[in-house]
Amino acid sequence: NPYISAYDSYDLEYKGGAYDLSATNMRETVFAQDDWQITPRFTLNPGLRVDFIQGKVPQLGKVYDDAAIAPRLGFAWNVTGDNANLIKFHVGRYYAGAHATYYYWVDPGAFQDSQINTNWASGDVTPGPVRTKRFAIDPNLKQPYMDQYVLGYDRALPMGMVFSVTGVYRQWK
Repeated sequence: NPYISAYDSYDLEYKGGAYDLSATNMRETVFAQDDWQITPRFTLNPGLRVDFIQGKVPQLGKVYDDAAIAPRLGFAWNVTGDNANLIKFHVGRYYAGAHATYYYWVDPGAFQDSQINTNWASGDVTPGPVRTKRFAIDPNLKQPYMDQYVLGYDRALPMGMVFSVTGVYRQWK
C-alpha cells in the first residue's frame, strides 16, 4: 500500500530507578600533641591523631571500617636567639572527613531496578533492558588523605610588624 508511512512516532517510558540512600557514619578520634623545648632556641612539636571510622548501611550493617593514623611533626627555630628571625617547619597527614558516599552504594535495598521502554504510536511496546544497580566495596578501601609540608620564615620588623614568607606543598592520596 503506497499510503503507509515507514515512520512511526514513539515516546520513552522511564520506569523505576528510585533510590533511598541511608547510611551511618561513626567516628572516634584520639589526638595527642606536645611541645618539647630541645634548646632555648629550638622547639619540637610532635603529634598524632587517630580516627576510627565505621560506616553502616541498613541491610548489610558495617561495610566500612578504617583506622586513619595521622602523624604530625613541626619545629620552630629561633635562629639568632633574639626572636627576630624564626624558621618554622611542619609536616603532617590530614584525612578527609568521613563521608557515607564512600560506601552507601553497596546497600542492596538502596536502588530500585529501572527500565526504559519505547512506546510506539501504533500501540507496540519495545521493552528495554532492566537495569539493576548492584555495587561491591573494595575491602581495602581507605580514607582519602593529604600530606602537607609547610616551611616558613618570619623576620621581626620595627613597630611590632613581621615580614613572613611561607611555602605550602600538599599532595592528596
